[in-house]
Amino acid sequence: MNRPFLLPGLLILSLSACGVREADDKRLIYEVHPQEGQDTEAVVQQTIASLHRRLEEFGYPGATIRPEGDTRVSVELPEEDLERVRNLLNETGLLEFRFVRFPETGGAPSLETIHQHYAGEVPADIAILEGEVQRLYGGSGPEGRGSGKGQGKAAGKLYYGVEIEPVISSPDFESARPSLGEDGSPIVEFRLTPEAVGRFARVTSESIGSTLAIVLDGRVISAPKLTSPIEGPHGVIAGNFTRVDAEHLASLLNAGALYAPITRVDEYEPEPLEGEASFIYVVLVFLIPAVFFMGLYTFLMLRKR
Repeated sequence: MNRPFLLPGLLILSLSACGVREADDKRLIYEVHPQEGQDTEAVVQQTIASLHRRLEEFGYPGATIRPEGDTRVSVELPEEDLERVRNLLNETGLLEFRFVRFPETGGAPSLETIHQHYAGEVPADIAILEGEVQRLYGGSGPEGRGSGKGQGKAAGKLYYGVEIEPVISSPDFESARPSLGEDGSPIVEFRLTPEAVGRFARVTSESIGSTLAIVLDGRVISAPKLTSPIEGPHGVIAGNFTRVDAEHLASLLNAGALYAPITRVDEYEPEPLEGEASFIYVVLVFLIPAVFFMGLYTFLMLRKR
């Protein structure tokens, strides 16, 4: 080893490893909401792992995520990424396939329609969810369907009485990718886990003619009618998507749903260190590593003699 170059190299490595904070970083603070009976510490750690997977999937591998107290986590990242990451973390990303009990086809035009159908007493195993009638696009131009730009425009709302228990949900998806359907419309192709394939085939073969709601974070994004059993591991989700919609949904499925719901409770820019704190920071980050490696360098040189 060329020892005259050892000290500078080790100093550079030590300073890089210390992770000097960027001045333009921002910090988002989130409250984690464990379910009753769950181990809070374990839920927080699993939520941090979920956040890492999601941010890496969407192209932010450098975000710093750490616990803040008992039930909070902080996400630190450059300011220019802040707005998109805010939006990414606002979604739990839970995709579910649930059977529709009412109406049999399409959706109801109002909540009142569903309540009237059940004479004002909606069964305990039914949830009423909202969805969009359709999305309106202006053709194949910059804001048109398939362009990948814009999110379309809701033309109205429909309501669905769906079973609370899902047939399959996010953990049952092994992988997903955006693609194009036979008519050129953006879709999401997915592959189920081996454990889910048999269960899904059995349930769909027993439910031909039923409507299956595809639900993302409690909102119906599509409600196709089953015309044949879905027996293989592969499937398709279509929902009047733009290319951006399809890419976003595929990335959510690949990253997995967040382990627990989170809400943003604070946002701030870490304050620069001043005075005594700044001096202590310099000692910890620069002087101590420098003294350590100088001592190591001296020891190695003495051994050489």
